[in-house]
Amino acid sequence: MELVQIFILFLLAVATITLIVISIKLTDLVAESRTLRLSVQNIEADELFQQGHQNQQARQTQQQRQEEILLLLQDIAKHMSQRQTAEPQRSSSVEKTSTASATATLSRISSR
Repeated sequence: MELVQIFILFLLAVATITLIVISIKLTDLVAESRTLRLSVQNIEADELFQQGHQNQQARQTQQQRQEEILLLLQDIAKHMSQRQTAEPQRSSSVEKTSTASATATLSRISSR
């Protein structure tokens, strides 16, 4: 009878130790999963920040290009008007139309 009781106590001790070990491992796994989740969230936040920064740079680049185009159009219109005033007798109707069209386009772009 004592031998059976000792055997049962031994089995209970082994089961208790096993449950404690499993509990510790599960706690470690939960902590690790939280850490990994935070890492993933940080990576996603960094990616969103990078995308926003790249979009801002792209907008600035596009705005600079548009300003350069506007300056070139202004220069072209200025040279065309100077050329037209310098040589009024030689200017054709096509040149007058293109100058007027360039001026109108320039005014529309400037008003934006």
